[in-house]
Amino acid sequence: PVVRDAEMSEDESMVYGTLSKNIPKSISEIMPELPFGRSKTASILKTLAEKNYVTILGKGKSTRYKI
Repeated sequence: PVVRDAEMSEDESMVYGTLSKNIPKSISEIMPELPFGRSKTASILKTLAEKNYVTILGKGKSTRYKI
């Protein structure tokens, strides 16, 4: 699902729509649902975290993202 928020770009809305409140996901779990590569997905997730839409859990290969 694409979530629309006035402060989110279309790409950010697409990434946000793949995330869950209860189950943290890795980039590898998020990417198949999106038309972007790993680096763009990671960049968008970082931007969403800076805007406080997304929580980042862990570091490196164990990094997970959730709403």
